[in-house]
This record gives sequence, C-alpha cells and structure tokens, in this order.
Amino acid sequence: MSSRVNAAKRGMWSPTVINNENTMTGYLGQGMAGFQNVKDVITAYKYHRFNEINHNLLAQSNRIGAMFQAMEAHLAAQPALHQSGNVLLQPYQNANLQAQWRTFMNTKAATANTRAELWMDNWTTQLETTYCSNYQLSFAQDRTTELRQATGDPNILSDEQIFIDKITRLRQEVNSRPAWVWNPPVF
Repeated sequence: MSSRVNAAKRGMWSPTVINNENTMTGYLGQGMAGFQNVKDVITAYKYHRFNEINHNLLAQSNRIGAMFQAMEAHLAAQPALHQSGNVLLQPYQNANLQAQWRTFMNTKAATANTRAELWMDNWTTQLETTYCSNYQLSFAQDRTTELRQATGDPNILSDEQIFIDKITRLRQEVNSRPAWVWNPPVF
C-alpha cells in the first residue's frame, strides 16, 4: 500500500476527517492531485473488503474483546476485600468491557464506512463540477477534433478529454462499489 492509501485508511478510522476541506480544495485545483486523492480513498475502501483483511480486523477485535473478558474474570476472582499495601481494595465491579468493546468497534466500523462513502461521493462530485462542465466537455471535444484533424489519428484524445474520461470512470467506480460489510465480532 502506498503512504497515500495508508493515510486514507487512517483517516477513515480517525476521529477527525479523511482529508479536510482546505486540503482537498487545494488538491482539486491541481487536477490530477485531486483525482489521485479520491482514487486513494477508493483503494482504501476496497482494501477493507478483502476477505483476508476483514477476517484479520475481526480476529484482532475478537482477541481484544477476549482479553477484556479475561481481565475482568481475573479481577472478579480477587477476594471481596483485600489489602494492597496500605490500601483496602474493594471488590471489582464487572463493567462488561467486552460488550463495550464490541459496541465501540461496531460503531467505529460503521462510522469509517459511512465517512468513506460520503467522502468519495462528495469529492467525485467536486471533480465533476470543477472539470466536467458543459463548457469543458465541449472544449475537450473541440480539442480532440482538432488533434484528430492535425494528426490524422482517429483514436487520439486531447489531454482534457482523457482527464474527463478518467473522472467519468471514477464516478462509475464510486457508484458501483460493492458494500463494505463489517461482520461484528460475536463474543
């Protein structure tokens, strides 16, 4: 994974954002940088859908939940009142940390999923608005026609048309993305 895709994965799960609006607006003004950033988030989203990755994430979550349960079982087995140095310790009150962990992870996964989907939709739309207006489409077609006439190559495309086509394929990819399903750990 590239550092950009890893940053997108981190952003999906973080308490803040994948990329803030100022950062993305700057990327958007650079054309390919904005396109590549959206592509990186799509790659990060797809990464979570690989069975092996999903299995590893769930297994890790289950291990942490089991550790919480084992810790609470150990603490609950301690004498009701016991002395530790000069301190009289009260009996441990079970906090059901394993269930709290499961709720936390399910919420984080749902938030990461929703955050990524909304982000991809929003910034793909921003790319379309910025680079695929009717004027830009017409300009790209005119440039392509000029290039074809000048070169005699009926398959040549202008740089503008190539970029618009990339954005169109990006939109298709965003719209046809399979759902990322988090199978909650069962304790």
